[in-house]
Amino acid sequence: GFAIELEKPMALTHPDASEVARIAREAGVKLMVGMTTHYRPEMVLAKQFVRQGLIGEIMTIHEEIVIGLPREALMGYVAEENGGGVLLENGIHMLDHLLFFGGPIAKVESAFRDSRFLGGFHEDLAMFQAIHNSGVVSQGHLLWMPYKEAGGFSLTLYGTKGCVEVRGLDSVRLNVGGI
Repeated sequence: GFAIELEKPMALTHPDASEVARIAREAGVKLMVGMTTHYRPEMVLAKQFVRQGLIGEIMTIHEEIVIGLPREALMGYVAEENGGGVLLENGIHMLDHLLFFGGPIAKVESAFRDSRFLGGFHEDLAMFQAIHNSGVVSQGHLLWMPYKEAGGFSLTLYGTKGCVEVRGLDSVRLNVGGI
């Protein structure tokens, strides 16, 4: 196999992405999302737990990414500086994780984004709740604030028999039946 790295996006809209997928399917070419966290041991193990049915059917997914470093260390996250912000920088990873575990999203129930300067500090926040085609409800919370210690990354999958939590991309915790 081989991979092609593009300098420009293959698609910017859903119809364009659907067309790219159709062309790949008809040509017999594999088309995939190359998000690196899919292949991290923690995410692979969490996916394995889900496939083995250890937590039962996923009902709710909650993900939180909290970044808290000095302003000079994270200028790329400041929306006013580059039009990006935490939603663009980490929101795409969060969305990818939710799709990876919950499948396609049917409806966004609520969404909120705020970017502001507070006493010389910049705070960037995004939150949402969505319902997947499977009926899974997902919630996401992204936050960048220079005056708070980083809370890191946390992804919790709540199922009918238990839950699995990926923390900081370096550990996985499985809780089944209150154990």
